[in-house]
Amino acid sequence: DATPMLPALMSSVQVLILAAICLAEVAESNSNNVGSLSRKIEYVPTPVGYRPKECVHEVPSGTEVQLNEHLGLTLKYPGSAEPVDISSCRQSIGVSLPEKKHSNITFPENYNGWLAYTAFHSSTSSGFSAFLGNFSVPNDPTRVPAVLYIFTGLQNKDWIPKVDPEQDAMGFDIIQPVLQYPCGSKKEWCVRSWYVTLDSQVAVSEPVQAPVGSSIFGNMTKIGAEEWYVGSTAMGKTTFIKIKSERLAKQDRKSG
Repeated sequence: DATPMLPALMSSVQVLILAAICLAEVAESNSNNVGSLSRKIEYVPTPVGYRPKECVHEVPSGTEVQLNEHLGLTLKYPGSAEPVDISSCRQSIGVSLPEKKHSNITFPENYNGWLAYTAFHSSTSSGFSAFLGNFSVPNDPTRVPAVLYIFTGLQNKDWIPKVDPEQDAMGFDIIQPVLQYPCGSKKEWCVRSWYVTLDSQVAVSEPVQAPVGSSIFGNMTKIGAEEWYVGSTAMGKTTFIKIKSERLAKQDRKSG
């Protein structure tokens, strides 16, 4: 794959989410469809909460993603000379989840958020230039969650889902290599690479299986003034995307 050369140390993005970040989403087990909410919009889970299904795009590994000035996406698929333009997706940030009824599960209040996280803010003018890390795949959950995400991430704003006011999330983005369970309809762990915005589009790479006990590698490396490589590696196989956007000029917060 096109993994960039790895710097010896993290140096200069905006918010770093350190270690692993856990996010759980309320949804019917083994389903990516959380049903129709207000305005008949279908929502699906992402590592930063539910987003309209029309705003979330799974792409092949190696896809080049660009967020343009109109908040649309330009996708250049590997092996294709012609880019594909996707118009902006301006949907509301907040999502009021429908009542969920499970006979054997009690969900905590505001479950559509990060269960645990830690963050570090760069004080440098340029932010971070890379965030690399290995972490192991845990045992399968004893009960299948809706979706469980564990990840490291880099953000451009100091904002946490369900913790900070939603009005402060405008212009927010996060890049993140993510370990998730289940993997779609399969009761197994897998890794994917994500670029999530809350006021426009979401791009996510195709999954790679990650067996229990294996080690996975997350790689976020700045490869241009406004461009990042985001890769997730498991069992020697990498799924990655490259993202370009003015927002990515400075990622100065780590989260995880």
